[in-house]
Amino acid sequence: MSKLSAWLRRVGIVLAGLLVIAGSVYAGIRYQDIERAFGVDQTAQTQEGADTPFAEHIKKAGVQVCSSVFPALGQALTNGADYTVASSWDQEAPEKHAIEAVVGLQYATKNYRGPAAGIVFAVPNGSGCEGEMVRVAPFPVACEKIPAVLQKGSKQTATLK
Repeated sequence: MSKLSAWLRRVGIVLAGLLVIAGSVYAGIRYQDIERAFGVDQTAQTQEGADTPFAEHIKKAGVQVCSSVFPALGQALTNGADYTVASSWDQEAPEKHAIEAVVGLQYATKNYRGPAAGIVFAVPNGSGCEGEMVRVAPFPVACEKIPAVLQKGSKQTATLK
């Protein structure tokens, strides 16, 4: 197998993994759906996430309405990994715009060891908050096996050709 075809195969595997992950996360655009999808207990998340960078950044940004959503999504994204996070927000009107974070991850779990990346964002929508997180981890396995290493109930939604 040439180096190019091996590289293309790896890219295909990463893209397929990304599609599976993004599809499962897409269902959780609203925080309550994210809670159900990841089995997150809101009270425990709020208490445990009190000293995370996500909690610090949302407090520094002054976005009150998303003060529990952003840290909970960040904690769901980074669970089981060492990570570095860089957040950004609108300095002039933080309660009217999204706060977002780019996250570099290093996993050392039973199912995956290696680098990953993620994005977390939350945006006020009147009196509530909507958010999303996406994690990208290059799983070195066949696409059909990916759902087994994700949260319970995950399934492959499409096949790349």
